[in-house]
Amino acid sequence: MLLLHLIRFEFRYQFARPITWLYALLIFGQGIWYGLGAQNQFGSRLVWLNAAANAYLVLASPGLILTVVACLLAGQALTKDLEYKVADYAYATPVADREYFLGKLLGTLLSVFVLALAYPLGTLAVPLFVDGITGPIPIGQLLDGFFTLLVQNLFIIVSITFSATVFTRQMSGAYIAMFAMVLYFLLSSLSVGDDLPADLVLLLDPFGVGMVRDGVTLMSITNKNVGYLEYPAMLFINRGLWLGLSFGLIAQAERHFSFMRFSGRKAVNSVSVNSEQTTVNSISNYLPSTVSCSPLTVPCWLLLARHEFLGLVKQTAFQVVVAFLVLLLVIFVTVLNTNADFPMLLTTAQLTALREPLAIYVGLFLMVFSGELIFRERTVDIWPIYDSTPTSTAVIMLAKLVAMIGIAVLVALSLTATSVVIQLLIGSHSIDWKLYALDFGLDALLSYSQWISLAFSVAVLINHRLASHVVSVVLLMVVLLAPRFGYASAGQWLYGWLPGTDSYSELTGYGAFSLA
Repeated sequence: MLLLHLIRFEFRYQFARPITWLYALLIFGQGIWYGLGAQNQFGSRLVWLNAAANAYLVLASPGLILTVVACLLAGQALTKDLEYKVADYAYATPVADREYFLGKLLGTLLSVFVLALAYPLGTLAVPLFVDGITGPIPIGQLLDGFFTLLVQNLFIIVSITFSATVFTRQMSGAYIAMFAMVLYFLLSSLSVGDDLPADLVLLLDPFGVGMVRDGVTLMSITNKNVGYLEYPAMLFINRGLWLGLSFGLIAQAERHFSFMRFSGRKAVNSVSVNSEQTTVNSISNYLPSTVSCSPLTVPCWLLLARHEFLGLVKQTAFQVVVAFLVLLLVIFVTVLNTNADFPMLLTTAQLTALREPLAIYVGLFLMVFSGELIFRERTVDIWPIYDSTPTSTAVIMLAKLVAMIGIAVLVALSLTATSVVIQLLIGSHSIDWKLYALDFGLDALLSYSQWISLAFSVAVLINHRLASHVVSVVLLMVVLLAPRFGYASAGQWLYGWLPGTDSYSELTGYGAFSLA
C-alpha cells in the first residue's frame, strides 16, 4: 500500500503544478503540428483529414516536445528531493530504497502517460485548421496506436532518462539523455544508414518510426482512412530489443540506487575535519570573489564575469557538450554529407553551412546552461550569501550574461577550429578566413548571444527553473523553424535570425545580403 501512496503522491504533485498544464498545452499543439505534417505526406485529397493512417504516423513518434517533457519529468522525479532540501525527511520515512525507487518511477510513468493523452487529441483538431474531407473519428485506431506505439516509446524514454539520473545523481543525466533523443530526431529525418543492412537499421530505430511509415505507405486509400495497421514482424523484434534494454537499465539502476548513495552522504564514522573543509571549498567555488568596487565600475563586473566564466568552463558537463558538438560536426562532414556518386572537395562554405543543422544543439545547450546559471545560487542554496554581498543584482546579472557570451565565443571558436582542421586534413588549403569570420563570428555568435539573452529574460520573468527551460526551448524552436514555414519575408520580426544566412553562393557570395 505504501507503493500506491508514493505513486499517487507523485501523480498529484505533477498535476498540482501549473507548469504541467502548460506541458499539456504544448503537447496538444504538437499533435496539431504533427497531424498537419502527416496529412501533407500523402498528397491526396482522397485521404481524410482525420484518417487512421494519420493517427498511426503521428503516434509512432513521441515528437520533440513530448520527448523533452518526458525527460524533464523523469529527471526531476528523484533530483527534486535534493533540490528542495527534503531528502533528509523523505529518506527518513519507513520506506525501503526499492519501494521508493519504484514509486517514483511508476508515478512518473503514469504522469507522462496521462500528459500524452493530449497528443492524439491534438490530431483530432487538425480539421479545424485545414479544409478537406473529414470522416468518422478513428477511435479504435487512436487507441491502438496510443498503447501499441506511443506508450511503449514513452516507457523507453522515461526508463533511459530515469536510469541516467540515478547513475549520475544529477539532473545533467536527464539533459544528456534529452540531447541524445534530439540527435535521434535529427538523424531520423536524414538519409542515414543507407549503406547498412536494412534489418540492422530497423533494429537500431528505438521508436520504430520507419517501419510504421513504411507500413502506412503500403496501405490502400480505404485502409488509410478506416483500416488498422498491420504491424510487421520486425517491429515486434525491435520492441523486444528496446524494451528489454529499458528493463535492463531499470533493473541496474534499482540495484545501484540507495538513499545514502544518491544523496551523496557518507557514513557517520567517516566524517572528519578534512571532509568538512572539502565541503566548504566546494561551496566556495560557487561564491563570487571578494571585490571592493562601485557597482558602476568596469573591473567589478569584469571580475565577476571572469569568475563565472571559469566556473562554467571547469564543469564536466560543459566539456562533454563541447566534445559532443565537435563530434557531431565531424559526423556531419564524414557520414551525413558524403555522396559516393558525386564526390567533391569540402570548401569553407560547405563547412560553415553546417552551423544551421547544429543550431538546435548549440541553442539547447546555451538555453539550458543560461537557465541553470540564473538559478544556480538557489539550486546549491547559497543565495543568502549572494544577497548579503555589497553588489547590486544588475552587476551580478551582467556578469552572468557576459560569462555565457564568453561560453558562446568558445563554442563558435571550437566549431571554427574543427572546420579548419578538417579542411587541412583533407588537403583543402584554400581556406576563406573572411567567410569563417562572417558565418561563425557574425551570424552564429550574434545569434547565440541573442538566444542567451532570451533565456535570461525568460528565467527572470517566469522565476521557475524547469518552466523557464521549457519556455526557452519552445521559443528556440519557433525561432529556428519559423523561416522554414514561409516567414522569411517577415525576417525583421524574427528574433535571433539573420536574413539571407542560407543564401550563400560560391559565385556571388551572399549577393544582396552581403556587407556594404
